[in-house]
Amino acid sequence: MTSFPLPDLQHEANATLPDWVGPGHPRPYICTVVPDAQTASRLVPHVNNVEYLRWVDRIAEMHARSLGLSRESLLEANRVWFVSRHELDYCAEAWPGETITIATWVRDVGRMRSWRDTIAWRSSDRRVILRAATCWVLVDILSRRPARVAAEWHTTLDPLQPSAVADEAGTSVKTREDA
Repeated sequence: MTSFPLPDLQHEANATLPDWVGPGHPRPYICTVVPDAQTASRLVPHVNNVEYLRWVDRIAEMHARSLGLSRESLLEANRVWFVSRHELDYCAEAWPGETITIATWVRDVGRMRSWRDTIAWRSSDRRVILRAATCWVLVDILSRRPARVAAEWHTTLDPLQPSAVADEAGTSVKTREDA
């Protein structure tokens, strides 16, 4: 099995989304990356589009870990998030050696899935280079079937669009996912 090194994203603890990037979460998880020559496409000397996807996956992992939901702790609970869908809009090129800032946040959390948004930009010329949305489905690793998201995760994940999972009596409340 070929192993690729993880993208070297550096967390920026006190960073915020610039207004010109567009709307986002008031508390995004933000990192920077300086792609190296190994990330360049073989045909065109810019960062390969596959690398952008690797950034999306890596920052999601880092954000979840920062919230206490590491991949290791999920596996111990026989749970894992699987990607159900990626939507990537490539807005501009990036080149090796330049600093790229990437922000992510959880858009919403349903009974068994969650949408996460990611945006990457180059501050030097104020260009958004990527907008991405990923649908993650929580899966029971033993049965390989979707699993219910724990009620406390609806708070822990700090979604931009909070959704009701259950009322105070514990009765299920209809969410967008149920409709």
